Amino acid sequence: MRVDVYSRHDAYVGTIGARQLLGFVWTDCLNGEDTVDITTTFPLKEGYRLVWQDLNGVPHAVSYTHLR
Repeated sequence: MRVDVYSRHDAYVGTIGARQLLGFVWTDCLNGEDTVDITTTFPLKEGYRLVWQDLNGVPHAVSYTHLR
């Protein structure tokens, strides 16, 4: 799996590849608010947009809102 990372101004920042992606849990909520719990060595910043494709090839995007 790969996750593309964009800044809040839609500039491409980089790609989180398999070696950097340590954990990824996506929750597709019925009210339209998807959530992602991600563990990565990639330096994420608040406001970054994470874009990926699910197993059916459907693209999804969420904004990264807080650091742990």
